[in-house]
Amino acid sequence: MAEGAVRISKADISVSVTGVAGPSREDDKPVGLVYIGCCYKGETHVKECDLSGDRHTIRCQSTKEALKFVLDIIKTNQQN
Repeated sequence: MAEGAVRISKADISVSVTGVAGPSREDDKPVGLVYIGCCYKGETHVKECDLSGDRHTIRCQSTKEALKFVLDIIKTNQQN
């Protein structure tokens, strides 16, 4: 998703979030299993998160984790 967003928008960076926020599990995936993707400068990064709480809490945590992930990637790239 993150790669497609960069390609379509011609942006320098994009972030995507997918997973199971609840209230019930999907297929064999537990509630709280979230994947964050970030595409930056032609490189794709993925982070797996195991979050807990109700649907609202998991969605809020996912947003915070995604923003931290993007900032970490940008900072790492600036140091190189």
